[in-house]
Amino acid sequence: MLGSALDDRGHIYSFTGDRDTELESRRQALQAYRGSMNTRKPFPMGLATTAFNIIGRLPETANDEQLALAEEAIALEPRMTPSDGMANGIMAELHRIRGEILAVRGDREQAASSFRRALDYLKRIKNPPETLPPTVAHIERNLRAVEP
Repeated sequence: MLGSALDDRGHIYSFTGDRDTELESRRQALQAYRGSMNTRKPFPMGLATTAFNIIGRLPETANDEQLALAEEAIALEPRMTPSDGMANGIMAELHRIRGEILAVRGDREQAASSFRRALDYLKRIKNPPETLPPTVAHIERNLRAVEP
């Protein structure tokens, strides 16, 4: 699939330090995945993963683009299949990112909702990696900070 190849190309550029070429390649991958969503074989996990990769490489001042990408990928949740093994981790991270952006903007209620969703996704992960406990603690701290 073209989206996967372009995202892989972006991944390779991430090692060279060429952020502009990496982002351009990942944005092309995102467009390819968007184009596949109305075909017989859509690949929502590819779109979600690519969106997550782009979000992570954008400057922190690009909150509008980060939020839009996170929300676009989160909207794909109903189209994910149980075989999408990474889905829980990616969706947790997308909700965490959305929550952090909304918290900065002062939308505490929506931020709290996103943090709760992130924690729900993390609880679904079977055989979690060793890095999961600090992630859970980080999200729980963020949730406590925005709850009344």
